[in-house]
Amino acid sequence: MRKHFLPSAWALLSLLTFSELAAAKQAAKPPVEEIEVPDVIVTAGEQSEGISYQAIVRGIEAFSRYKRLAPGATPKFVVQPRQPNASLKGLNLIVATASRDIDVPLDKNGVFAAPQNEVGENSEARIILNRPDEAYAIKPFVRTPGLPPNIRRLGDFRAQCEMRWAMERDNESVPLSARLLAGALGSACHNSMIKIIFREPRPIVEIWLMSGQRREALPQERIRADRVSFIPPLEDDSWPNDTLIELKFVATDTVSNSK
Repeated sequence: MRKHFLPSAWALLSLLTFSELAAAKQAAKPPVEEIEVPDVIVTAGEQSEGISYQAIVRGIEAFSRYKRLAPGATPKFVVQPRQPNASLKGLNLIVATASRDIDVPLDKNGVFAAPQNEVGENSEARIILNRPDEAYAIKPFVRTPGLPPNIRRLGDFRAQCEMRWAMERDNESVPLSARLLAGALGSACHNSMIKIIFREPRPIVEIWLMSGQRREALPQERIRADRVSFIPPLEDDSWPNDTLIELKFVATDTVSNSK
């Protein structure tokens, strides 16, 4: 009996030790960095320096590298108000070069296409608005045409993330730990250790992911307390780029009555 007992005891001890080490390794995993890539803030006025057009160029170049994520989309950008009283009405955007100013048309939602041909290789070009400083931000806008108003595409979000990270990865407002981690991983857009936050203009009730016969609700913990920002599963390869994201918004009359 003793000859059979000792090996079994050592095996049990080894198993327990391995389990403890595995548990300790699990507990020692670095915490998830929930970061939001900072906004590209646009300043205004004739004396303003604005922002460098090179930020736009970096975003477009990133889209070219990752076009496979959103093959049906065209890289665009959007001007978004950062203050409650900021409006898109009467907003003008120009790209100021050394030789001339280029007017850039905005649609009703503030979306615009970068004037690449007109600007050319001008590295000194600046983007300037006719509104108060820091009232607006510029973000990439990637949207596959033909989708219903409440439907997004996961690959579009992935491409948009790559554009934003290219534009802002060296921005000092991004936490140093996140920059170092993203640098080690190659990107902030496809790893579960970093969460990238997206926003919608209307409050969200719930979000559904749809791919073929698979349909799952986005966990509520991925919808933030403000109900207008959320974290799509960019890093989850089990959801392909063609995954559709259905946004269910709070009814307009409900929002009005809550104010």
